[in-house]
Amino acid sequence: MKNNFGPNGLRVLILVGALATGACTKSDWSVLPQTVTLGGQTYADADAGLAAANAACSFILGSVEPLETPVIPRLRVVRPINPIIATNGLASQGIPRDWMVSYMLRASIIEIDCIRAAIGKRNIAETMTGGLSSDGLHEDPQDGVPVIYLYLPNHRSALWIFASDTMDPIGLAWNPSIKDTVLRYMDFLGIIERLATL
Repeated sequence: MKNNFGPNGLRVLILVGALATGACTKSDWSVLPQTVTLGGQTYADADAGLAAANAACSFILGSVEPLETPVIPRLRVVRPINPIIATNGLASQGIPRDWMVSYMLRASIIEIDCIRAAIGKRNIAETMTGGLSSDGLHEDPQDGVPVIYLYLPNHRSALWIFASDTMDPIGLAWNPSIKDTVLRYMDFLGIIERLATL
């Protein structure tokens, strides 16, 4: 499968409240050391949390089995880059502190890149292209190419959305009842595969 994402991927700062692997509590904002949580585990600092996020992504990607034959010719994945959308209302009134906002944004980038990489590795489409939106508004399919869009109306309702020429935009949410992370990813990818063939 050909991946056509540009060089700006890791530099895009977006916060995904519903999908982010990183999390913190109010006590994290006001006490030292600056502990963070990731996947229910507590880490001594942000660097350790981010290292754990990268390791988790590597494990997940290593477990994703590619389809022998792509189900569609092309797929487009779009995400917003507007700075206001990026902080998504979290950096207000000085809480949480800048270091925690930075950690959550960086953890979110890892999560989003991991999801995107999983879609690519699954070989759902022969060619997958990426796009960046400056306004955070949902992008419609173009030239018959289905689109998956990360929609961030606010920090409580971040959501992946799928749309095609034959299907109105529909949300792609994680199934929280699936505790195993790899199985949760595979369930998510399976939903995309089914929608892509409708």
